[in-house]
Amino acid sequence: MGGTGVQVRRRVLWMLCAVGVCLLALAVRLFWLQVWHGGGLYSQAVDVRTRVVPVQARRGEITDDKGHVLAVSVGADSVYATPAQVTDRTSEANALAGVLHLDPATVLKNVSRRAMFVWIARKVSAQESAAVRNLALPGVHIVQESRRIYPKGMFAGQVLGFVGIDNQGQSGVELSYDRALRGKNGELVIETDARNRQIPGGVSLYVPPVQGDTLQLTLSSPLQAIVQRDLDAGVAAAHAKAGYALMMDPRTGDVLAWAAWPTFDPNFARQADPSLWTNPLITLVFSPGSVFKPITAAAALQEGVVTPDTPFNDSGVLKVSGVNIHNFNRRGLGATTFAVGFQKSANTIFGRVGMMLGVQRFYKYLRDFGFTGRTGIDLPGEARRPNILRPENLATPLDVAEEAFGQTLAVTPLSMLTAISAIANGGELMWPHIGMDLRTPDGRLLQRIAPRGVRRVLSPQVAYTVQSLMASVVEQGSGKNAAISCYSIAGKTGTTQKYVGGRIGEGMYIGSFLGFAPAHGARVALYVMIDEPQGLYYGGQVAAPVFRTIMIDALRYLGVQAACPPGQKPPVAGALPAETVTMPDIVGLSPTDAERVAAEAGLFLDVQEGGTTGAAGGRVLRQVPPSGTAVTKWATVLGYTTPALALPEQTVTVPDLRGLTVQQSAAALGVEGLQLQADGTGHVVAQNPVPGMALHPGDVVRVMLR
Repeated sequence: MGGTGVQVRRRVLWMLCAVGVCLLALAVRLFWLQVWHGGGLYSQAVDVRTRVVPVQARRGEITDDKGHVLAVSVGADSVYATPAQVTDRTSEANALAGVLHLDPATVLKNVSRRAMFVWIARKVSAQESAAVRNLALPGVHIVQESRRIYPKGMFAGQVLGFVGIDNQGQSGVELSYDRALRGKNGELVIETDARNRQIPGGVSLYVPPVQGDTLQLTLSSPLQAIVQRDLDAGVAAAHAKAGYALMMDPRTGDVLAWAAWPTFDPNFARQADPSLWTNPLITLVFSPGSVFKPITAAAALQEGVVTPDTPFNDSGVLKVSGVNIHNFNRRGLGATTFAVGFQKSANTIFGRVGMMLGVQRFYKYLRDFGFTGRTGIDLPGEARRPNILRPENLATPLDVAEEAFGQTLAVTPLSMLTAISAIANGGELMWPHIGMDLRTPDGRLLQRIAPRGVRRVLSPQVAYTVQSLMASVVEQGSGKNAAISCYSIAGKTGTTQKYVGGRIGEGMYIGSFLGFAPAHGARVALYVMIDEPQGLYYGGQVAAPVFRTIMIDALRYLGVQAACPPGQKPPVAGALPAETVTMPDIVGLSPTDAERVAAEAGLFLDVQEGGTTGAAGGRVLRQVPPSGTAVTKWATVLGYTTPALALPEQTVTVPDLRGLTVQQSAAALGVEGLQLQADGTGHVVAQNPVPGMALHPGDVVRVMLR
């Protein structure tokens, strides 16, 4: 009996211990759940029963220099779904796909996802939004987002850029000023039950979005319209592949107009060729040719190496390190001065001036004018080292001689215009920029993007002298087609052959004109490039007329007063004439007959013959452009009577000799009719000229071997 009682007590004791252990375990578990992990579990519970709907902020406006809107954001409905609330997924997916013009399978996949929130369609049209509302489908909702609108369409498309579906900047100033423009998104938080229905009296929180700031640009809408209009007309008249024009206030570095053809409409950026999204005036790198010569002239004048009256005896050929440098027409100027050499764009004289400066001083001015680094413009896409130059420690006298007249180096159009603007404004290099002000949506000024000088490059006296030399190019030299009556224009023409795959592209040129007005006290600087014109291709023929038509309207808009002699009227504004005529065949005719035939066709003929222009002897051996080419009426065409001038295509391309021995290099050059000059032993590690350059048979290629 006693043993039975002991056993009962033991059982009770064990039961109490077991219950105690269970209670202790439950207490530990409750402590772990409610205290140790309580915060996390609470957050999960809140996440399960709350739904967050994003509310997109309106992006800030972009305006021109006068406050006219170039980019604005408007409300746009977007359709989303709460999958748990969708009652009949297949029928609802088909209905939504029908009114939103979507793939039914894709919509069905979205509404079947295990998620609180899925997008069905973003930023739909007003008609599509109304159709979705009329369907009144369970679990399908509409929220308002922000849609970017560019009211002027293609106007300055590559400068403005565009935005992505989430209102993030993708290119242009939309990207470079994205942080200021995008604003701050808001959200709507709603507490729901297990069936995703809003709980009456539950949590409902609205965080309003904050609109982005307004960006005011230096861009002038009237000037932008003028530049784009006349550039488009110039490209069409030249039957060119592309065209570019950049206008700047040289006093401040303000970009006034920025145009390219072809371009794109940022409203439909995704439908455009992605290659058009980039900004060619920043990314295009090419040999500037003769438009670079004012830089060399400025350096030489500043260093006292030359004066405008420094005498030269120009034979038309300059031999440097065994390589012959020729003028563009392969003729010399004889006994002349530096001023005339500048006006006539003599490569030989500029090659000599470059060597007179020497490597150290020449490269000093390349740095001072900004060619060895970025301009720092407030637009995306500029490389860290946008320009291509021979390293100073490797530069030879031949390199400097060729770079002095704009060959063997490559620069961007923006770098070139920025440097020339330093000459135009009296000698100070300015920071080029396109942003002017950042303001709050209510107009309060946040940041003034002020002009700033980078460094002084020239004395005002030297800058004035170069301005005068450039004015003489327009008055008496190759820039006559840019002249405007009653205004003093300073400028320089340029004609550059393009390289394709390291070789000169046959018949592929960029004709350019760079200048400013007035010549002294400039208000505006302008760079015009016509890419791959057909027929006439010299900068003075295809780019200078475009420069002139733009400048006429630009000067008038800016209020620059014309200074007309008595009885002379200011120029008439307007775009380039669109009328074209067909180039006749004048090969084999005498200069007199050729001029008559050209005049009958509505063209001016410039005959290049044996050191003179318009001489009466000989026969036309070559014409530019070829017969049958469409040419703007009363344009100037060319006829050549001297074999050396008539057959400039008799050139050969320098082969790539790197890695070859002396014997192999000599054999490779011999095939092309070129001569070899070798320094060192072993294999070729460097050559001058570089592969792909055009030389005449008999010219010398110098190589360095190690």
